[in-house]
Amino acid sequence: MTVCPGNPDQEGRRFRAIMEAAGAKLDRLYIIEAGDLGYHNLKRLVPKNEAHAFARYRGERWVEAHQPAIDEYMKGRCEIIPMCDIVADDTYEQRIALIRAIYDRGGNPVTEWFDYSLNLDIESRARRKAKDGVIIEPWAIKESALDYLCDEYAMRSLMRQKFGLEEIYLGLAVTQHDLFQRENPKPEIDLTIPKVCPIALREVEMVHVEKLGKAVPADNGGIPSYARDCGRVLQP
Repeated sequence: MTVCPGNPDQEGRRFRAIMEAAGAKLDRLYIIEAGDLGYHNLKRLVPKNEAHAFARYRGERWVEAHQPAIDEYMKGRCEIIPMCDIVADDTYEQRIALIRAIYDRGGNPVTEWFDYSLNLDIESRARRKAKDGVIIEPWAIKESALDYLCDEYAMRSLMRQKFGLEEIYLGLAVTQHDLFQRENPKPEIDLTIPKVCPIALREVEMVHVEKLGKAVPADNGGIPSYARDCGRVLQP
């Protein structure tokens, strides 16, 4: 399970609900605390060394705040691993560069997926920052978000290499685990990511259909077929 501190789907009561379900179903759980990814969201706002330090501090604070829920429901069957331990691999930077090159090449599902995700991020982050009186140009948001995605999926390919397990993923998720490897010009560096486990705790938005007289699930909003929203978690 990957946790990115600051993601509301991975905080507070929502996280407790996930831990409650995990404690009832799983023999063992590894949580990758990926606070270091937050650096990409901060590096244009503060000096880079401060961005690194604050991102890591936020990760440490997340662990402190959520360790009680982990202990309560997993009872010693969960290990929290900092991102830096996962990416301490000689191929890490190569993986990032390969994923970025696939995106830059264009005309492939990776580019399509990243552009979809980036457009969502540009809209949501610009709106959030505007409320704080901060204006960020769309190109700057896109570049930071793209660096974030390349870093994240490089890390997740290393997670698969290390654990060989399926992943609980909260948020907009690539469900085709070989999406990056299929486009990889250097297949000897395996970019396969973990398969995504379905999450049973979901908030289903319903739309009333007068003709049928009953409610049906809402449209998925045009999400590409190889991705889905795994982040709508029920409040306990």
